[in-house]
Amino acid sequence: MTNWIPNVLVISRSERKYLYFKWIDENGVQKFQSSKLTRRREAERAAAEFARKLAEEAANAGKADDRDWIEFRIRYEDEKLRALSQKNLDQFRTATNRFTELVNPRTIEEIDSKVLALFVGKLRKEGKPDSTIAAYLRQIRACLNWAARVGLIDRVPHFDIPKPVIDEDVKGRPLSEREFQKMLATTARVVGPNAETSWKHFLTGLSLCGLRLSEALDLSWDDESTFHIRNLDSEAPYLRIPPLLDKSKRGTSLALTPDFADFLRETPPIKRIGKVFRPQNKKGGYHYRPDTVSKIISQIGELAHVIVDDSKAPPKCASAHDLRRTFAERWKHLPHVTLKTIMRHKDLRTTLKYYTGQNVEADAKLLREAYQNASARSLAKRGS
Repeated sequence: MTNWIPNVLVISRSERKYLYFKWIDENGVQKFQSSKLTRRREAERAAAEFARKLAEEAANAGKADDRDWIEFRIRYEDEKLRALSQKNLDQFRTATNRFTELVNPRTIEEIDSKVLALFVGKLRKEGKPDSTIAAYLRQIRACLNWAARVGLIDRVPHFDIPKPVIDEDVKGRPLSEREFQKMLATTARVVGPNAETSWKHFLTGLSLCGLRLSEALDLSWDDESTFHIRNLDSEAPYLRIPPLLDKSKRGTSLALTPDFADFLRETPPIKRIGKVFRPQNKKGGYHYRPDTVSKIISQIGELAHVIVDDSKAPPKCASAHDLRRTFAERWKHLPHVTLKTIMRHKDLRTTLKYYTGQNVEADAKLLREAYQNASARSLAKRGS
């Protein structure tokens, strides 16, 4: 605790409307702050109260430790998240920034079940979906678990993480070639003529690579710290995922599909530097935020009127993830285990549930043809 007592003076400053407080802080630095007052007597009374608050804050600062919420966040990032990926760090910061903004705890000891319930309630008032709320709460639970392990809190408060309701019907589908061409033809109307070429290149690449949107935006020709291309001009080009970005933490190499490799080879070797995809914005820069790019692709799908789900109002139009489904549809004739590998699913059930058999009309046609061929063979046998 400090015994520092600030001497706050009231002064006027040239060409300023309000009177100012002037004082010397604990480190000998001269400070100024507007009093928001114009009458000296009122300002002098306010200066006395301001000096008391400064002294109180200085005393409280002497008590600050790792249990301070802001200090704890910094320590958690340094000691726990530093060895993880940038994606993990970004997710933690997004969740805790919203937590700080909405409930603003002073210490981690203040974070109990009531505070967390208040946080969830405010998120629901904002209209946040359960998936977003669950993602935020998982980050908060992880850091509180760590705080308990290192002895900063006695126990982690109990709270439930909502389980989003999953619609068994897939909310999207692969696109036909005609639908994809409609999106390409509409692109300029959304992004502008100057950015049209970069976006057409990106959309085409997205449909050929099978990567998730954020992964495609990170894809590099030469940066080995992220998803990057190797041996493109050989007979076995592949995508390399570094350990920090790989769920297994071992790093993964995946063969490129021939059509995607051919697409990449259209870029001359001299230009294979930096990011593979550079969707431009209207100011001449580039869009690399997944949420922004996702909205733009959805706008293109909507303007092209490519409807992928008409079971609800308004109908759902094509989005970035439907291009990933298009990739899966193109290669669904592969053995399911191979498709699982190139889609990078942890569980084969995910591949089978969401990325095979989505095109009901095409599947029905194949079944009819198989049935008709079998019937024809059966009749031929009877007649012989």
